[in-house]
Amino acid sequence: ICEYRTSELDDIFPKLVGLTDDDIISELKKTLLEYMPSDDEFHDKLIKYNFKGNDHRIKYMLEEIEYYLIKDQKEFTINRGVELHLEHIIPQKITTKRSKIEFGDWETYLGPDAKQKHKELVYTIGNLTLLAQKLNIRASNNPFLNKKREYKKSNLQLNRDIVKGYSRFTFREVNKRAKKLAEIALHIWKIN
Repeated sequence: ICEYRTSELDDIFPKLVGLTDDDIISELKKTLLEYMPSDDEFHDKLIKYNFKGNDHRIKYMLEEIEYYLIKDQKEFTINRGVELHLEHIIPQKITTKRSKIEFGDWETYLGPDAKQKHKELVYTIGNLTLLAQKLNIRASNNPFLNKKREYKKSNLQLNRDIVKGYSRFTFREVNKRAKKLAEIALHIWKIN
């Protein structure tokens, strides 16, 4: 997420091997914290990170966020693979003539500079959720209010939060949601 080069991380293992048994947990945390991004860096990079081509990574992150939201007690497991799709709230394609005819004019709905902002934000965490295959197919590239009807049918808290929290979904809402999800991610993947 923070785009560190692997060569920067190569020093971690040799330092961990040399740790003594005396208070090894504290030493481990201290060593790892030297090489990890700060909370602010992780938060800021996650908000802007483009997950295009990294479906497995974002699905994993959204699954873990879902477990956090429901205060999971390990009573169920979220489906994977073909049963669960990565849903783009604002669709991947907004400018094609066919898309406009079939699903509505997202470009106008999103406002000025829609094409440019779309390129920057369509694959960011704030615009992505998990949705059952059947619901995702019905949500498709439809206008947001139509998508919300399908999100309402979802059992996932991620989607319930979208339904309750947003009457519209434009780039402003993508950024707002990304910040919220990044805050949750900080709690989940915190070392200390």
